[in-house]
Amino acid sequence: MMEKEKLVKDIQRLPSIERNYRQFIELSQEGLWAVDVNKNTIFVNNAMADMLGYSSDEMIGKAMFQFIAEEERQTAEDAVKHQLGGIGERLESVLLRKDGSKIDVYVSASPMIDEKGAFEGAFAIITDITYRKKIESENERINDDNNNLIRELQGHKIGLEHTVELRTRQIKKNFEIQNIISSILAISLLPVSLEKQCKDILDIVMSIPWMQGQNKGSIFLSDDEKKLLRLIASHNFKDAQLSTCSTVPYGECLCGLAAIIKDIVFSTDSNADEHSIRYDDIMPHGHYCVPIVSADRLLGVINIYLSEGYKRNNEDEVFLKSIAGTIAGVVLRKETEDKIGQNYLIQSAINQILMVSLEPVSLKAQLQKVLDIISDVPWLLQKTTGCIFVVEDDPNVLVMKAQKGVSLDLYRACGHLPFGKCLCGRAAETGKTIFKTAIDDHHDITFENMHNHGHYCVPIISKDQVLGVINLYVPEGHTRTDLEDNFLSSVSSVLAGMIERKIADEKISHIANHDMLTGLPNRLLFSDRLNYEMRAMKRHGIQFALLYIDIDNFKEINEAVGHEAGDQILKEIARRLEGCIRETDTVARMGGDEFSIIASNLDTIADAEKIAEKIIALSNQPLETSKISFKTSMSIGISVYPSDAMDAVELLKNSELALYHSKKSGKNRYTFFNPEMDTMIHERRKLENELRQAIDNNELIVHYQPQIDIKNGRLIGAEALVRWQHPEKGLIPPFKFIPIAEETGLIIPLGERVLFNSCMQNSTWQKQGLPPITVAVNASLKQITKQYSFEDMLLQALYETELDPHHLEIEFTESFAMQNINATVRLLRKLNSMGVEVSIDDFGTGYSSLSYLKTLPFKKLKIDRSFIMEISSNQDDITIVKTIIDMAHNLRLKVIAEGVETIDQLEILRTLGCDEVQGYLFSKPVPADEFEQMLKEERIYYNGNGNGVKSSKDYAYL
Repeated sequence: MMEKEKLVKDIQRLPSIERNYRQFIELSQEGLWAVDVNKNTIFVNNAMADMLGYSSDEMIGKAMFQFIAEEERQTAEDAVKHQLGGIGERLESVLLRKDGSKIDVYVSASPMIDEKGAFEGAFAIITDITYRKKIESENERINDDNNNLIRELQGHKIGLEHTVELRTRQIKKNFEIQNIISSILAISLLPVSLEKQCKDILDIVMSIPWMQGQNKGSIFLSDDEKKLLRLIASHNFKDAQLSTCSTVPYGECLCGLAAIIKDIVFSTDSNADEHSIRYDDIMPHGHYCVPIVSADRLLGVINIYLSEGYKRNNEDEVFLKSIAGTIAGVVLRKETEDKIGQNYLIQSAINQILMVSLEPVSLKAQLQKVLDIISDVPWLLQKTTGCIFVVEDDPNVLVMKAQKGVSLDLYRACGHLPFGKCLCGRAAETGKTIFKTAIDDHHDITFENMHNHGHYCVPIISKDQVLGVINLYVPEGHTRTDLEDNFLSSVSSVLAGMIERKIADEKISHIANHDMLTGLPNRLLFSDRLNYEMRAMKRHGIQFALLYIDIDNFKEINEAVGHEAGDQILKEIARRLEGCIRETDTVARMGGDEFSIIASNLDTIADAEKIAEKIIALSNQPLETSKISFKTSMSIGISVYPSDAMDAVELLKNSELALYHSKKSGKNRYTFFNPEMDTMIHERRKLENELRQAIDNNELIVHYQPQIDIKNGRLIGAEALVRWQHPEKGLIPPFKFIPIAEETGLIIPLGERVLFNSCMQNSTWQKQGLPPITVAVNASLKQITKQYSFEDMLLQALYETELDPHHLEIEFTESFAMQNINATVRLLRKLNSMGVEVSIDDFGTGYSSLSYLKTLPFKKLKIDRSFIMEISSNQDDITIVKTIIDMAHNLRLKVIAEGVETIDQLEILRTLGCDEVQGYLFSKPVPADEFEQMLKEERIYYNGNGNGVKSSKDYAYL
């Protein structure tokens, strides 16, 4: 379930990433068009829709062929077939505008393939070539006219040799213009770099025979942010000129002037005042400086050198403007392709980071992988130095958790960085990205041999709280771009979710594996470590001891000093036990006043005795509480691996037997297990036989604990809890006999009896006309086996008791759900189909199952009492419970909290949006007749506004 919430949080962050991506797409001057496998339109950008005179919404969902001229549809069909084979396609076509007119276009299409290699559609870049086609058509017309004129002149044999010569020259010039335009258009479609395209175009222009040039020229592209022109291509430039003219500020020299006025600048010689840039060995020359412009946007300047004294010519200018227009198209197309490629890299990187966020590895390992992904984005970084900081225990200190290319000196200086110090500290303090092009006065931390560099310091923020900082080095003088800012902002958002989730995971993992009161490992973690120790010791042939510890007379102590002081005693004893063990040992709280120690890697049994003696001595030292000072003692049972047992269950059982003998022998001592300690086993077997008879003799009874709707305070349900009414020993609580029933298989007939009695009782109440309620019955893992059909038993109970299935709820634990996910899903679906509600019990104790909860069809989630105990005093518990409630509601699950004992706990749960509650604040589990009286009273237990109940004394059934 927690994994589901993690993914939901990440998905919630994606809209900002998608928004940035779509902004890049909409900046494209080219039309972008995507169709699905059925050739229906699934995406167009604004440029595409405008090209055809539609809105984007009008085109989405429409068939591709609706927008293609009829004579071109078969060609388009063939192109799609190529896409099916994974082959890209480039072709010219004719599209239909909304008004019925036609436009010529150039199509560059590529197949869209899913992760399994299957064809799922096609994506195309559409270029309007109507203008180019008109030029080609006009050239063809001129060519035809010229040919006709030649034939006419030759046919009449007019002796106008001079006229024919002039006309022939013009015809030749027209041919050359046509060939140049065609060649440039062909270059514009080549899959090469923009620099290469501009160089090839320039070389063609330099070959013009009728323009009395110097076979020399250049193409500049504009850097609008810095207001200068950058040389991208040159023809016959010497080194001195390449160096001098590599950049030209707007307004300076002839090319800079053309950039400012966005019109042709002509010069007959190089001595003009405007020719302000000079270089060595400059030769006399003239100039055409032609701006490259698109929709009033300056893209660059093409510069043609002329012979000195060359006269300005209108035909030259028309031709050069057409060349500049073609180059503008090349530049815009390249910009679009680059942006699409960059956006693909951004999305790919973000997707990789999201996948990393779901990997079951440490936060440090995740952050290192993220840093590697960022460093591999080719257009972002030219330096490979960077790091990621995270805020840990100290909320005002950044801790370096991942690094790349960081020297030892840098790590020592910046491993722990206070807020406000240096650039990263300032980014954390202000919550804003800090960019620097070089080392400056704000660089508080410097050291010997530090290289010049710039910085991106990007804060990682969630809900106005700084969680860390991304620190990336860039080359000195690096230019900041919106693309980089948007990408790093997206990465920061994903990292915020990753860090929050990992911190919550670690807290939940710690809670699931540690005792809430003492902080020691709990029984679950202890069991894992015990099994690990047995495997390790078996491999190396080394023995270890298991010490089972119980505080003598703790029940009396607890009653004497109260539960609060009793908790203080348990904490102090836990602290003392930790002081008795070695670094390789493990101490855990097993529950109540019981503890256990794994004393590993023992040379002799005497080593375990030393630990036990130390524990006995420390336990006899006075214990101080806020109310009283007194002494206590402990009893210890010790079993040794491998001499006393070869498996964990047997070893633990033998240590408990040894503890029992310590208790029986006077307490305040330790006892080693020996095989003669079988009396306890006989007692256990006796209790097993008595339990078997109790099931047959119907000695098992059901008590019911009310469940309250937190919004209106009404009793809406009950949890059925089994008790054993022993004829001699009285009422035996479930923890005394349920483990025996689980181990022996008696849980199956016992579970049938409890389920049948609960259904029968609820059916009886409803037949009496009492308010209908849902009774929740716990199901054991042992009841779900291949040899036993739990669902058939359930159907039989409903049939015999005539209970509406909607008034029955079955509770499963998380550990049950993890045993076999597929089988669990099948079972739960069967129960849902019957109309029986299914809930997950003790949520939070089965940490490993969180990622699977999204697949299990539960209807309700019960928060374990361990999360409720200190919710009124522990902010972490509030955070965990709120997270669980929000996650459950996102999955359309109701939430019930158990173990509610105080008004403060109830109020907090109401504020957090919990749906239902149960606990001693309302009632302990009571017999059926007492619960029936509650139903008859129809009492309002809580009015949902913090009023109505002042203390537990307000409840008649406590």
